[in-house]
Amino acid sequence: MKRFLLAVLPWMVIAVASAQEMPRPAQVFFTHYGKLAAPAYQIGTECFVPIDAVEVWGWKVKVDDRQAEITTADKKINVPYRTQSGKKVIPLSAIVNKLGGEAGWMEGTGQFYVVSPIKSIKFVDGKLDIESTMKIQPKVMYLEGPDRLVIDLIGAKLQDKTEIKISDDSRVGQFKPDTVRFVIETSDKPINPNLDIDPGKSYAIDLSASKRNPGSGGDNLNTPITIIPVTQDPPPTTGQNNPPTTGQAPPTILDPTKTAPANPGQPSVVAGPVRLLSEKPTLVQLAITLSATLPKPAMFKRVDPDTLEIYLPGTRHSAEDAPTFESQLLAGVEIEQNEGVAVLRLKLAKPMGIELINTGTEIQIGLTRPAVGDGSLAGKVIVVDPGHGGHDSGARSPAKEINEEDVNLRVGKELAKQLTAQGATVILTRKTDVFIELKERSEIANRNGADLFISVHTNSNKKANSTSGSIVFYHMSSPLGTLLADCINGEMAKAKTGIPTIGTWSDSRIYNSGFAVLRYSKMPSVLLELGFINHAKDRAKLKTDEYPILVSQAIVKGIKVYFGDEKED
Repeated sequence: MKRFLLAVLPWMVIAVASAQEMPRPAQVFFTHYGKLAAPAYQIGTECFVPIDAVEVWGWKVKVDDRQAEITTADKKINVPYRTQSGKKVIPLSAIVNKLGGEAGWMEGTGQFYVVSPIKSIKFVDGKLDIESTMKIQPKVMYLEGPDRLVIDLIGAKLQDKTEIKISDDSRVGQFKPDTVRFVIETSDKPINPNLDIDPGKSYAIDLSASKRNPGSGGDNLNTPITIIPVTQDPPPTTGQNNPPTTGQAPPTILDPTKTAPANPGQPSVVAGPVRLLSEKPTLVQLAITLSATLPKPAMFKRVDPDTLEIYLPGTRHSAEDAPTFESQLLAGVEIEQNEGVAVLRLKLAKPMGIELINTGTEIQIGLTRPAVGDGSLAGKVIVVDPGHGGHDSGARSPAKEINEEDVNLRVGKELAKQLTAQGATVILTRKTDVFIELKERSEIANRNGADLFISVHTNSNKKANSTSGSIVFYHMSSPLGTLLADCINGEMAKAKTGIPTIGTWSDSRIYNSGFAVLRYSKMPSVLLELGFINHAKDRAKLKTDEYPILVSQAIVKGIKVYFGDEKED
């Protein structure tokens, strides 16, 4: 499916606004700083921000009767200003362009993103070198399934001209509109590897420790990863006497024998006990009262199909507040207090979908269980939708020797065969090279009262060989769609298909209203992007006879887990 998923340029439109156009409220997301708290305005295609709001980015502003002088860490920029709602505001994209950054609107959202282009990423002999035009912030993580060390570059963006030179066991891609992700496959898992690094423009990161004797464990667990900011901007002028810089900043050490560094200050929010609001055979509703609004949004992660973790940043949750209620669908509720974040761990009796709602001073948690669930596929109706077809070939390989529609159909047929062997009633939206309208694909499932809708696709992006891996999409924030995606992705990560897994994504990350085939489907549904047809390694696997068999086996296992299969392989 050719969607240019990892490119930012399609939503960027920069122009000078007309003074006659009506202003509209806007939200600004500025590199690693994230969302700007102050109100902003969209006037035409320009974004205007109040002068007194930009100090959070380290900018200083002086105004005369005609223009504003903006002083950043290393530049002075003059731009005209205007008055909006009684405040002086300045044009953001005009300033960002002069700083070497890129800025633009996320189409149809009123959200304005500022990102720092990455000039180069090189990973040679265990050394990772990064250069960007504006400050970014690296974040180090260790993820499992498959085992990998991840470095997210927050506030960054890849360009067509970004120089990329990396090893075969690593990859880099645009993970989010404002985040570049670098991944190196390694089974050497450090203890507590999560670490935020100070913002900067250039970094030399020594990963040789994690690459020595990969998979051996043991001694490698005590070898730190060193992250050294190569060049840092001097602190902005504040009018006070700043201490002189003394050369290169000292290296930040990721020491796996110690915990991650604490966030400054004590948690500012106190969380009350977990309360059971209601419980039905397929739905559990929980709530947590907060003493104040969270400094950052609450988030959740599915550790495995039966375990959910909910993270409350800047929050203290006392162990004395352990829940006392009993539940048929919850096997256990644990509270863990980490540095600067409270973690609520839910052990589920069966896999369940989750919906997380933050109302300001309360977190509401909705857990949804599939209506039927013993793991058996007998009697289930599942629609398998091989994407594209007919005049719509979908994505194509660079040499035009393989089309997405053909890969989708091969996998779709094999998946239908394996599901049928498990006792499911399977309906294929197409069995030959024909074109089916998007809405009709979903209506086929709706008319037949399907239990699940599985759409099969193959990915592509703007830059060949830049991104490798599969993605499982669910619709918007659908609890059961999320659960189904997590279960399938978890099994695909275990399968030895030769194509790594990138993860599960909401389709709202691609389109505001999501994918049409998922939007129109009335049952839990997912869209699978099997791999990148314009990546040589993914393409080589997609073309083999064994790939449809292996990936279908993983998808079937994931579906069985979704329906409550407790058998161990």
